[in-house]
Amino acid sequence: MRGRFIGLLMIFIRFFIVLMLVLFSIPVSAEYYRYIDKDGNIHYTDDLTDVPQDQRTNIDAYIESQGNTYGVRPDEPTTEKEQAEPTSDENDLVHIKRRLDVEKQALNEEYNALMAEKKQIAEDQKKLRSGRDVKKHNKIVLELNKKIEDYERRKEAFRAEIEKYNNLVEESNLKELEKR
Repeated sequence: MRGRFIGLLMIFIRFFIVLMLVLFSIPVSAEYYRYIDKDGNIHYTDDLTDVPQDQRTNIDAYIESQGNTYGVRPDEPTTEKEQAEPTSDENDLVHIKRRLDVEKQALNEEYNALMAEKKQIAEDQKKLRSGRDVKKHNKIVLELNKKIEDYERRKEAFRAEIEKYNNLVEESNLKELEKR
């Protein structure tokens, strides 16, 4: 009788542990905003009310799931200068070029990290043994796909910024030619 009670108690304890693991492993996501202050500094916040009223229509909203491992953390504002509405002035073009170079480097590093993660997932796929392993693997693949989609969106936005920069350079060159 006592052995049966201990057996039932062990089953209850195991069930309770599994239940706690399931309850505390729910994915967490957060939305945060990026804006540029009057001095050209980039800021990130998770509270829309922190964004100046006049910039709320121009801010970029990001949704991050389970931490951001490939870039600037939302709670760490950068000190890098960036003009909200750049002019075609040569000095501004140099600053824009530097900022774009930094963004390009960050995108390249993120791409390399994503490809390394993809390679690791492909290697791990060869070691799958059970249905539970396959389910875990599929969840990891879905998370990687979300990261890749987010990367692709930011890469497209970067390409648009490059296009704007190229247009500004062209305008600046035409103005310079007109002066001569």
